[in-house]
Amino acid sequence: MADNIKVAVRVRPFSDREKNANAARVVAMQGNTTVLHDPSGQALAPRRFNFDHSYWSHDGFKEDKNGYYVPVAPQYADQVRVFNDLGRDMLSNAWEGYNCSIFAYGQTGSGKSYSIMGYAGNKGIVPRMCEELFLQLEQNRKEGVEYQVTFSMLEIYNEQVRDLLTKAKAKGPKDGLKIRETQNKGFYVEHLTVVPVGSYKDIQLRMDDGNKNRTLAATNMNDRSSRAHTIVTVHFAQNYIKENITKHAYINLVDLAGSERAKQTGAQGDRLEESKNINKSLSELGNIIKGLHDKALGKKAQLNFRNSKLTMLLKNALGGNSKTIMIAAISPAAENYDQTLSTLRYADRAKSIKTAAKVNESETDKLIRELISEKERLLKELSDAKAGITSGYTEMDMQRIKAEQEEEIRKYQEEIKDIQTTWEKRLAEARHDVESRLVQEIKEEKERKLFPHFYNLNEDPALVAKIVHLVKAGTARVGSSVSHPEITLNGRSIVKDHATVENLKGKIFLKPEKGRVLINGKEVTEERRLKHLDRVLFGSTNLFVFHHPKEEERQIEQGKKPIKITYEFAIEEIAKHAGKAAETGEIDNVVLLKEEILSLLPLVEDANAIAQDLGKDVQFEVVLISGPVRGKENGPTEVFVKMHNHQNDNEFLWDKNKFLDRQCMMQQIYDEAEEVYSMYKDEDPFWEPPDTPVFIGLASIPLIPLAYKRSYKEKLPIRDHEAAQIGFLEVELRPRAGEDGGLSDDDAQMEEAQQEPEDLVGRDTGFRIKFVKAMNLPIKYTKVWCQFKFYKSKKYTKTKVVDGPQAKLNYKKTYKLDGKEVTHEFIHYLKETSLMIEVWGHQSDVPVRPATRRPKTAVPQSSATNEHSAAPQAGMNTLKERHNLLGTQTSEACVVQ
Repeated sequence: MADNIKVAVRVRPFSDREKNANAARVVAMQGNTTVLHDPSGQALAPRRFNFDHSYWSHDGFKEDKNGYYVPVAPQYADQVRVFNDLGRDMLSNAWEGYNCSIFAYGQTGSGKSYSIMGYAGNKGIVPRMCEELFLQLEQNRKEGVEYQVTFSMLEIYNEQVRDLLTKAKAKGPKDGLKIRETQNKGFYVEHLTVVPVGSYKDIQLRMDDGNKNRTLAATNMNDRSSRAHTIVTVHFAQNYIKENITKHAYINLVDLAGSERAKQTGAQGDRLEESKNINKSLSELGNIIKGLHDKALGKKAQLNFRNSKLTMLLKNALGGNSKTIMIAAISPAAENYDQTLSTLRYADRAKSIKTAAKVNESETDKLIRELISEKERLLKELSDAKAGITSGYTEMDMQRIKAEQEEEIRKYQEEIKDIQTTWEKRLAEARHDVESRLVQEIKEEKERKLFPHFYNLNEDPALVAKIVHLVKAGTARVGSSVSHPEITLNGRSIVKDHATVENLKGKIFLKPEKGRVLINGKEVTEERRLKHLDRVLFGSTNLFVFHHPKEEERQIEQGKKPIKITYEFAIEEIAKHAGKAAETGEIDNVVLLKEEILSLLPLVEDANAIAQDLGKDVQFEVVLISGPVRGKENGPTEVFVKMHNHQNDNEFLWDKNKFLDRQCMMQQIYDEAEEVYSMYKDEDPFWEPPDTPVFIGLASIPLIPLAYKRSYKEKLPIRDHEAAQIGFLEVELRPRAGEDGGLSDDDAQMEEAQQEPEDLVGRDTGFRIKFVKAMNLPIKYTKVWCQFKFYKSKKYTKTKVVDGPQAKLNYKKTYKLDGKEVTHEFIHYLKETSLMIEVWGHQSDVPVRPATRRPKTAVPQSSATNEHSAAPQAGMNTLKERHNLLGTQTSEACVVQ
């Protein structure tokens, strides 16, 4: 019998950032109904969505001494209530032999991981379910029944499957683990580590291993936890020895990546096929859910689970043999209204999906017999192939078939061995490993209380303090594994001799050597003494907090309240000192901008580190561009990433989505590159063709002279996105242009008679706009054009493309308006508005200097005169060289006429 997927929605509390910004709440809940209010102020009716459960976790709680959020209001849904409603049902189904799945969906920061995994004293569904499983095993244990529990943990990032129970050094092939499919198993991950567990403590330690490996991978590759899907699988088997029957269930617990990453970039015709972005999995999952929803409504739908790794592994959960629950996590804040609405619609479609779960029960001996029979069949085929019975196959075909059959036989032999090996023996082997791990963990915990140490920060609270480096007496080297230092760091931008840390009688000193080090957001170049809770960034991805147990004790004795250090706090601190922090009141959408800046900064640092390692002479930087500078007078400020090519001095502005896709490709190239980095330009994420249209700057023409029927001629400054003057645009305005470019006799008489602009209302009028030329533009702009929107025009008016940088535009545009068009509104537009002229261009691909990177040399300190005199000469040579190579006339480029 088919059952619908159960769907629950849960709303989180306001974050500290949202509280500080006085965020408005747009979510309410009434029973199992979730209500979403439109924050636009257009008095639209609230949207209502009905689900199996609507959990109010926004307020109505307090934190107890153990850090658990205890309800103080009846409507508050704590972790225990959510588990009792959802987790206990899944356990009951597992005991009956049904496969079970639960997955959490929502935007980054909406509370998905909190519901699934939890953190600190607030354990989520996964740890509570595992703990309860072993409690029930002890309570329900029967004679003649053997209970077996195994555990596995993986993540899918960038369409690669990673085994999280295997150390990073032995994580498997570069392109991740393979997903296979058989008639009996369906889709499964080949060579995935599956470990026997005999207690909840065993699972805790394995899960801790998985989270530690997640943290190491994130440090190595600068992944964000919000960009990866995590799947925990618990396999629960009940072997009835006398009856020779095995009843088993797979319990899949899935924490999906942040849903906003599923947006497609707005770039058109990009050479990098940016549709293959890091969230192909989420996009395909959305397609599958939509298709299943349409199918439930009786519509035709094509379902292709093979389009992504995630949908392959969730096939049973979404449309097959499983009882499934979905948790939709949402934000209460008005700024996230669109994402919250999207999540609720997604969940609303999911509740119509039906699955057909069945009891998984089979004869134990029969399974072994089937495997042995299949193995013998393959051995016979392999023997025939070796004997030369080819049946028309080529030699190459035969070699391929032999290799495939040998691999299949090996897999069957492993499966038979696993089944025939007694459970007690497998569990004993796994437990021996766990016990040694437990001893090591107790030792490390004691050492943390005695010695100063660094612990890592991560945006996912579950991954905080998973990497710890002790600072014992003496001097410790910090660097990459190449030099075998006392403190080994992984990841890009970590050099061989990065820094040194000295413990001098309990005083800790950190000295940068050849690597980049930031302390509390500021870059340091000299030795500094570290204080308790200092934030330290090594390179671009290794972010730590320094913890000093003795200093902590003294602060507690002095009655000082401990500061809570979070990932957001540390990143915001770095952004502030980098000049990227958005202060309240300076920009319109300050809250959203701040969030975007903080999320982009680590990725931009990573892109720069990759570029340096691969020898790409480019640099990336986060920039803010206001609406007026982009030609949108009332538009919001937006975040862009500027790419600066140092070889030809070209600059390109990428929107956030385009940069994220490029950064993902950079990471792939870096991971796959061996000693030589080489690829076609149109596939290179560091390259942008010089004929890509780029925004040069903006010129503003006051229109008020036209309101008074006056002519206007001026050389207006062209300002770039940083509001710096980059050139001039010579313009002319002439009212009602005659054939000679002046006024007709009637127009001249009217100009003398007109006293106020309102006198024009209802009269025929006209004027001419002329762009004479753009001048003093940087020499790199080889083609130039202008575009603008006049009055209520929705489309741009564009000039011809002319040679630059001294661009002789000679563009004229005449407007003739009859009396009906000359309204009070139009006159107000002329009086109060400036015409924003966007200047665009193409850049030259001619190098400013030779392509080889210059060696870093120290500036001589002995003579200040030499230092100051050398710089202008270098600049002059560069300009002359470029001028000669371009072969264009530039004599007028440096003079305003």
